[in-house]
Amino acid sequence: MTPSDLNNERQQLEQAIAAQESLRGTVDDAIIDATIETLEEKLAALDSPPDQQPFLMRIKTLPG
Repeated sequence: MTPSDLNNERQQLEQAIAAQESLRGTVDDAIIDATIETLEEKLAALDSPPDQQPFLMRIKTLPG
């Protein structure tokens, strides 16, 4: 992944988290919390060294 790709993915994840937060009061908090937790894990994975990223994340970054 290029730095631009990482930045775009980070922005998308941050926007998705904000969108989930805006649903509070409409959607059950447990659902929102679980979704945000998953999104935050993905966000954290972007900051970890490639050899420590989850296997599926590494597959996504292979060329082709």
